[in-house]
Amino acid sequence: MKTTCTITIIIAFVILLGANLSDLVPGKSQTFVIFGQNMNAELHEALVSRLEKNKIDYQIDKQGNVTIAEKDVQRAVICCS
Repeated sequence: MKTTCTITIIIAFVILLGANLSDLVPGKSQTFVIFGQNMNAELHEALVSRLEKNKIDYQIDKQGNVTIAEKDVQRAVICCS
């Protein structure tokens, strides 16, 4: 019983580790999603400042929307809400 539990934990750990490392594969394109749109200058500046403070990469698209990598959405919601 103890061996089965240990093996299950090891397998779960390996799966989680592999999922996290897949984001680090060179050349893999990231999907960016709109995180902020239709904001006045003050809100736009505040959002960008919080993203930079929390080391979350962002881009400004042609329409002026703030976009972030899909993998960072949860972190951005936590820091910028």
